[in-house]
Amino acid sequence: MSGITPEAAELARRLIEARASLVPAPRPADLPMSLAVAVRDRCIAALSETSPIAGYKVSLSTGAWGVLTTDMVRGNGAQISRTTLFDPLLECELVFLADHDLRPGSSSDDILDSCRVAPGIEIADSRWEGWRPSDGASFVPPDAELIAADNAMGGALVIGGRWRPARELPLPDVEISTRSEGRVLARGSLGDVMGSPVEAVRWLIDRLAAAGRFVAAGQVVSSGCPCHTFVTVPPSGGSWEAAVPGIGEAQVTFI
Repeated sequence: MSGITPEAAELARRLIEARASLVPAPRPADLPMSLAVAVRDRCIAALSETSPIAGYKVSLSTGAWGVLTTDMVRGNGAQISRTTLFDPLLECELVFLADHDLRPGSSSDDILDSCRVAPGIEIADSRWEGWRPSDGASFVPPDAELIAADNAMGGALVIGGRWRPARELPLPDVEISTRSEGRVLARGSLGDVMGSPVEAVRWLIDRLAAAGRFVAAGQVVSSGCPCHTFVTVPPSGGSWEAAVPGIGEAQVTFI
């Protein structure tokens, strides 16, 4: 990538290396958003060298976005080794599959008519030091710049159920929940995703345009989690489901 500064290249190198080594990267003392975006772009370029981009993810809390490469996207019932991640955070989300290109200027109706939807579990994981959401009340989340630089904490996405036309789902008045062993661990209304997850997709389309990108036909969008309760995975692993009434469940097991 031409024009990247040595500082951005070095931070990106540390993050990519941390993915492979599972040794976290030191947090920089100062990371302006302009530098964070340059680091993100360098990380995306490195990730996509070995695995094509399968789609994008939205980080609601920070207004960041990241890419999902094909090796990050898993089918329903996926088994994932717990030891390949730092401290995974599970987020139940509605996943969109674009049947047609989604370009700047796409309206909500365009998105509804151009996409199918399914439940998903987005697995967020950060490569920066200090990422410990399982520590509960003592955990201090990374700031927006750190999240943006680290590809919006993209870890993996598990997609379940069957694809349904987005137009058929009564958005935004749909609840989504995360469950394990019959217990509901987190619950939220999809209306809390920017008023509707369709709006989150529209927001993403505009942000991607500023980076010279668009959602291509066949790509997916993980639209953001409306739940405010952290769901983490202990070292011993286990199984979790994300359920959306009317369309089904996504299920993942950590071993």
